[in-house]
Amino acid sequence: MFVMDNKLELTERQKGLLLDGKPKYLRNYLKLPYLLNILEEKKLYLSDSLYFKDYMDKQWTDDYKKRTNSDNLYALCCTWETELYHHWNCYSGDNFGCCLVFDGQKLIEQADKKIFNHGFIHYKKNIPYRNIPDGIPDEEIPFTKAWAYRCECEYRFVSTSEKHFSIDLETIKQVSITAKMDTESYEFFKNKIIKIHDIKVTHSRLEKDND
Repeated sequence: MFVMDNKLELTERQKGLLLDGKPKYLRNYLKLPYLLNILEEKKLYLSDSLYFKDYMDKQWTDDYKKRTNSDNLYALCCTWETELYHHWNCYSGDNFGCCLVFDGQKLIEQADKKIFNHGFIHYKKNIPYRNIPDGIPDEEIPFTKAWAYRCECEYRFVSTSEKHFSIDLETIKQVSITAKMDTESYEFFKNKIIKIHDIKVTHSRLEKDND
């Protein structure tokens, strides 16, 4: 099992987000219908790299599959950073977005049982848009992105065969629902979520104009 260790250069604040070199919390931004499905089936689903939003990320993973003779590559992309506008807007940007907050240590432990590769994304300066530069080992390719994406502070789980893995719902610490959702709809989805699993649900304030 490959675990990516990038010897991260961290600010003092970011150091407080880690425990023994692993994220204290991992956040996954998604849409509410997907969240409800996760809670009901107790499974996390990995995205097919064919549908990655970032063109370079997609290009590199396509090349990785060719290099390793793999038919597929699936990934669950999380962030170990706190709540940011960037994550909401890029990955959960409409009125039905939400953020799933995991206990990072427990999620990693459960992924290890399925023998997933996982680790921090390494953000490199001056890397080509299309071609993978020489000197990057094959196993590091799915964990490398351009320097411009460094604000994402991504932690990624990847597999060439498994599209999902089962989780203990106690791994989920909190669900935050986008501030773009009106209060009545928020209360509806909050109650719906709690009926499936008794968990803390909050209404994000990050996107409010007048906070």
